[in-house]
Amino acid sequence: MPVINTDIGGAACTLLIPPDRWNAPGLPCFYVNGGSDSSELFNDIERLYYKKNSSLGPPFVMISPCTSDWDRDYSPWKAEVSGRVYDGEADRVLERIKEKVAPAAEELYGTDPMKRITMGYSLGALASLYFFTKDSFFRACACLSGSLWFPGTVSYIKETEIESGNGRLMYLSLGKKEIKTRHPLMKQNGEYYEEALKRFSEVLGEDSSVFEWNNGGHGFEVTERHLKAVNWILERI
Repeated sequence: MPVINTDIGGAACTLLIPPDRWNAPGLPCFYVNGGSDSSELFNDIERLYYKKNSSLGPPFVMISPCTSDWDRDYSPWKAEVSGRVYDGEADRVLERIKEKVAPAAEELYGTDPMKRITMGYSLGALASLYFFTKDSFFRACACLSGSLWFPGTVSYIKETEIESGNGRLMYLSLGKKEIKTRHPLMKQNGEYYEEALKRFSEVLGEDSSVFEWNNGGHGFEVTERHLKAVNWILERI
């Protein structure tokens, strides 16, 4: 089976690997900020990409290091929102990927260190955007329905130095109904996304950054949103 739960570099991970491509050299690898088990998402992606649309695009690998606490592991700094506490330990997760998971994946599965992509959804998307801005370890980023409303995010994007070389890519997407909420921060997420697009377009170039609106709310067509990002990035990386 192409989707398995396994240990990679000492970390429990969900792995999606193309059929008949074990240890095939040079494959892009999406490092997905998921939950405790990303098997359902990965199986849906495998079904749509490799089975239903086998000619859709080139092969790739997906790895999701497991976590049971999104608020702790995917928040870039400490914050409290409406009584919900975020512990700000994203740097620890990034260190685990950089020092353990990625080196092991590149040795075991032949993934290309020049084609590392960080991908996430919701708060996991915020972490992916944060990981991407830290240095040039990741060539591309897919920030899907990301929590850009998280306190301090927009000012961070505007003020932090972002590396622009080596054909780096930023894919942003959000559901049209996600901003139709009474939450004072979340209802402004569309504006925050526009600010992010402006910043990344300035740094990476307009052809290397995109913001796509999707139909529906936060939980609508999640697999399809991932595949849109996959296709956009694989066409350019």
